[in-house]
Amino acid sequence: MVLGGVGSLRLGSKFLGTKEVYPLGASSNGISHQGIPILLGEYEYRRISQSIQESGGCLASVSGYVKIISQEVLPVRYGARIPKLAIVVDDIEIVKNGKNLEQTVELLTTVAITFGTDYELTNKKWSFCSFDPIHQPLNQAIDWLKDYSRRYSTFEGRPIILADFDEHMDHFTDPIEFPLADVLRDQIDRYKLGEYQRALYYTFNIQGDLIMDNSQDNRNATFINIGGQQFVGRFNNTIANLNASGKQEFANALDELAKAVNDSQHLSGTDKIEKGEVIQKLGEEVAKPQPNKTMAKALGEGLMAALKSIPDVMKAATDLAPFLQNILR
Repeated sequence: MVLGGVGSLRLGSKFLGTKEVYPLGASSNGISHQGIPILLGEYEYRRISQSIQESGGCLASVSGYVKIISQEVLPVRYGARIPKLAIVVDDIEIVKNGKNLEQTVELLTTVAITFGTDYELTNKKWSFCSFDPIHQPLNQAIDWLKDYSRRYSTFEGRPIILADFDEHMDHFTDPIEFPLADVLRDQIDRYKLGEYQRALYYTFNIQGDLIMDNSQDNRNATFINIGGQQFVGRFNNTIANLNASGKQEFANALDELAKAVNDSQHLSGTDKIEKGEVIQKLGEEVAKPQPNKTMAKALGEGLMAALKSIPDVMKAATDLAPFLQNILR
């Protein structure tokens, strides 16, 4: 499910331990991006895939067990307050398909793309197309997206698409910068990623290969490790905004706290991600010309409460507190 709340991906087979599984989406209301991922073995997948190809979907009875799935197994980021669950299927029986399905339920699938509008990497538009796969083949939705992107791009009828949505096959003749199939095989175009890095002031670490931005001095940058990737630019921009607004002492203390969290031996990777996001939000709020003091106070107090008992972070958290109190007066 696309994080915006609409849109689906079609993924190839993955491995759950040593077992190869095939991810599909199951929904009680026929809307593909409002369901739950299911993982099928090869036998179950072969039984149902032909029906999906011929009819656009099917009504099925599924039995199996619910399992928490890591991103290593299923490369999907779940939104906030959405359980990271999937159904591992033991057995699946087709109840209705074809014309019988059409009389029972309406299906809705959505595909989406992001594309460039001109030669500036940061100028992007996003479009999606929703369709009923019983009555409208995927190719018609693809053609609509192609036409839309070409109409709203200045690339002489050949827009550059940021990423596609199908690991099974290529649908676009227009250039795709980060095809889904390549991303999931860890075959990201590092040269193109470097171009985005320079445009967005990010520094990325992918599979241990640090892609540095040669246009700026990152020697004193704070690296906040998020999900295996290191993002420098956004936090550095926040620190720069704090300094520009005359809040240098708070900026320095916040920077030290971010470093302490990142280097902590007592926080798990998930804890570091969560605390790093709160630090970022707190800095962004305080950097505003008229910060929401209630919001900043809540973020700060929550952060202090969570970190005051962490031995190698406690001092940095304590040092930040008085500067935050001065700003909130």
